[in-house]
Amino acid sequence: MTYTDYLTTDHWRGVAQAAKVRANFLCALCASHKDLHVHHRTYARLGHEDPRDLVVLCWACHAKFHGTFEECAERQLWLPEVPDALAAEPERRRA
Repeated sequence: MTYTDYLTTDHWRGVAQAAKVRANFLCALCASHKDLHVHHRTYARLGHEDPRDLVVLCWACHAKFHGTFEECAERQLWLPEVPDALAAEPERRRA
């Protein structure tokens, strides 16, 4: 499974929603409550993230963080190149 595919799973949606709840639905950098993303601080536990692996950022801060604000001007979701860590444990995620 690719990273892009992972971001469409019910599992990720639940993980991301829990991160937003923990963050009180506020961007960690600017405290905006609009257009929130959940950013992976590490991909080491991709698919079974620890809450400390994630940070909630608004769209603009997420784009600035990655240095892609200009490329994201049309609000395209920036997706990192990530080794296919999800392929390493397919059985664990299907359960």
